[in-house]
Amino acid sequence: MLNLWYDFDTGARWTPYTGLGIGFMRADFGGVKYDANAIIAHTAKTLMGAEPGLLQDPSQAALGRQIWQQLEQSGLANLQAPALSTTDTALAWQVGFGASHRLNDTTSINVGYRFQNTDTMEFSGRNAAMTVNSQSKISLHLVEIGVRYDF
Repeated sequence: MLNLWYDFDTGARWTPYTGLGIGFMRADFGGVKYDANAIIAHTAKTLMGAEPGLLQDPSQAALGRQIWQQLEQSGLANLQAPALSTTDTALAWQVGFGASHRLNDTTSINVGYRFQNTDTMEFSGRNAAMTVNSQSKISLHLVEIGVRYDF
């Protein structure tokens, strides 16, 4: 990310600053786990009448059981959602502000805040039965405390 920061010269030990930046952010969701059977399990429970909702009427529940039996016979009842891609890179930007307090000629402590945001990131997966797409924007609120050393 390319950043531009500006320190406001107050002539005092405290110096407010602000800045902004633009660049790219890469997200890696490789550690995210999900149940690949969740979609088909929910469908089965709904069709069999075990989930509240659609099939409250007994005649509809009987139809749901028939549909589920046909899915089982055709092999479609064993479908799993495909694994999603785990990484994407998107345009990102940030804005921030804070203040630093000069301790001596070379060292300051600072406290600041940054807001970072991305364009839409896309994650997709495909298997023989289906394609799954997921989109997300990432927004971060960061509070930072640091030490600045001027050399």
